[in-house]
Amino acid sequence: MRRLLSMSLAAAAIASTSTAAAHNTPWAWTQTKAARIVMSDATVQLPPAEKASLESELRQAWRLYRLLAMAADEIGVSAPFGGLGRHNVHALKKVRNGLGIVAAACKGLGKATQANRFKHFRCAVTSETIEIPTAVLVPPEPGAELPTAIAGPPLIIGPLEAQLDVHVTGKSWIAYHQLGGADG
Repeated sequence: MRRLLSMSLAAAAIASTSTAAAHNTPWAWTQTKAARIVMSDATVQLPPAEKASLESELRQAWRLYRLLAMAADEIGVSAPFGGLGRHNVHALKKVRNGLGIVAAACKGLGKATQANRFKHFRCAVTSETIEIPTAVLVPPEPGAELPTAIAGPPLIIGPLEAQLDVHVTGKSWIAYHQLGGADG
């Protein structure tokens, strides 16, 4: 608990340092450059309740498929459990780290410096999607030791729309904050 608190305080200190640096940076960008950097460096976070729920579901599915894959390996049976587990881990990483941005439109905020350049931007962004594998486990047939996995169509989340408050912190660096929750 103490470690989690110290990590949270360190993250807050880094974020406030980045934001403070954004107000004093000599760098100012065009709206086009801001959109390009946002697309490469920023992410869109899911709403907190949805994120927590998906993380829990994906962790449980990964554990189940990992155990089934180990059991299949142990008895020498070929089964898709390992692949389903890997797909769940990939989706879990996207849920935890945020979704990449595939489109951004940024508008400069405040007074422009030289040649229509700004230090602050408001960016409307569109995220990538997450594909979460779905499968139904059918109980083992007589004589079989493991259930059968029947893959279904993936659950697709996104693309999400969001607004980011972006501050220039360096030549090609930003600090950003997502305003409100993401809309699906």
